[in-house]
Amino acid sequence: MTVWRVTGPPENFVTAITRRFWALNENHEADWHRLAIGDILLLHSTRRSAYAANPRSTIIGYAKVGTERFRKNGLW
Repeated sequence: MTVWRVTGPPENFVTAITRRFWALNENHEADWHRLAIGDILLLHSTRRSAYAANPRSTIIGYAKVGTERFRKNGLW
C-alpha cells in the first residue's frame, strides 16, 4: 500500500465527493497508472480557488483506490 497526496483547489474536492470519483487530467496519466488497488489518497486542498476567498491549504480527507477506473468525457 502506498499513500499519495492529491492536490487541487477546494472546488475539485466538492465535485469528487459529490460524484464519489476523483479524475486526473491527461498531464497526470502516468501517475494514474502507478496507483494500485488499496492505495490511500490524501486529499489536499490548495489556497487558490475560483470560488472561495482565501481558503486554507489543508488535508480535507482521504480515499482508498478501488477497482473501477474510467476516462471521463468532458468537464465535471
